Amino acid sequence: MTVPTEPTTVADRIRSLLEERQRLLESLARIDGTLARIAEVLGTATPTAPAVASASAATTVRPSVGAPPAAPARRRGAGKYKLTAEQMIVEFVGSRKEGATTHDIRAHWTAQGRPGVPDYVISRLVKDGILNRQRLGGKSGSRFTLGPKAKTIASSVAAANAAPAAKPVAAKAPSLPAGQKRLTGPQFILEFVRQHKNPTTAEIVQAWKSAKRGGRADKVLSKMVARGDLKREPYREGRGSRYVLP
Repeated sequence: MTVPTEPTTVADRIRSLLEERQRLLESLARIDGTLARIAEVLGTATPTAPAVASASAATTVRPSVGAPPAAPARRRGAGKYKLTAEQMIVEFVGSRKEGATTHDIRAHWTAQGRPGVPDYVISRLVKDGILNRQRLGGKSGSRFTLGPKAKTIASSVAAANAAPAAKPVAAKAPSLPAGQKRLTGPQFILEFVRQHKNPTTAEIVQAWKSAKRGGRADKVLSKMVARGDLKREPYREGRGSRYVLP
């Protein structure tokens, strides 16, 4: 194959390749961000591909001989994140006088035990006007400071930090209607939902076991949701869901 030698042609080709590479990097960052949010909701460490370097960084980075392996990210228990990913980043950036770089935020993200990388979350915060981005001259990455709309997140961060941790309430089995000795599985769950405000999956399962019922409450819940007997809502404070009457 003949390689073009004209300077303009070569420059255009390089520019085209860099633009294509940047698009691929952004796609990877979006995928990592989605996986990170899913793992945060589930409270599990989702395995991810190694973080991809920015477009201006060298394509291949070889580890120096004898260098110790990087310590694995610490894993936190299910539902242990006090702040959402957005809140955590805004709080971290706001706590630093000169803002934080991409590298700083990634390091803090890993130190918090969060899986994946925060690139997609950062991009969304910049797009929403919550963070300001300033390119680092001669270096890869950017520096971020709080944007004009940061107060929308900062207020929720303050509330989350001030709110005391909710104490789990022991789930009690629902009382039986007059004249009825035993409830069916769906009746049992419906009565429990009526007597408790938006119970979680864990609370319903606990009440189910306390009543020494056979079978699995989660399977009955899934069937009831599919039939429209109950509505399922995500439970942001931990794993599972909350259930309400339709």
